[in-house]
Amino acid sequence: MTESSTPSRLRLALLAVLAVLALLAAAATVTVLIRAARGGPAPVAQTTPPPLLPPGGTPTPFTFTDAQGRLIVCPTGSEPTVMITAATFDPPLTGGSVMVAGRRYHIRLSGTVDNETGAAIDVGRLTASVRGVFWPARIAVTSKIPAQASVPVTVDGSYTSHSKGAVRVATHLDWHWHAPELTDCDENGLVADD
Repeated sequence: MTESSTPSRLRLALLAVLAVLALLAAAATVTVLIRAARGGPAPVAQTTPPPLLPPGGTPTPFTFTDAQGRLIVCPTGSEPTVMITAATFDPPLTGGSVMVAGRRYHIRLSGTVDNETGAAIDVGRLTASVRGVFWPARIAVTSKIPAQASVPVTVDGSYTSHSKGAVRVATHLDWHWHAPELTDCDENGLVADD
């Protein structure tokens, strides 16, 4: 009887260990479900974060030799751009974005002209358009913008909508370098800022 009871005891011990493991697994599952139901964080396995990319270097400026034999180093940075930060329409647009056919709107835009380059620029011309068509609005902006600076701009005028549709107002900036020796730099070395 001792020989037959030893395998039975081992089986019972094994079953008891398996039952305890099953209860522990069930308890862990219930804990995760309760935390998730309460909005608490579920346990997450610890992982190491991916390595960071190495820092980018400074852009290499475009250089050339002028007619007098001088080395000219062109400025770097983002292309000068207009950033509109506020717009008002009187009367208000239908649904906040739709112009009505035949209605005359008074439009006022405000924002900045941003020069994120390493040299001063001159504003040659700043124009505006509504729905892709030139808009003869009054535009107020400083003619010279220092390096790494922003200046206020306002665009103000009336526009008669010839058809119903979404409003699209855009500005168009023509500029050039203030320093004459940078004229041939054009936009070389600058990054288009989307």
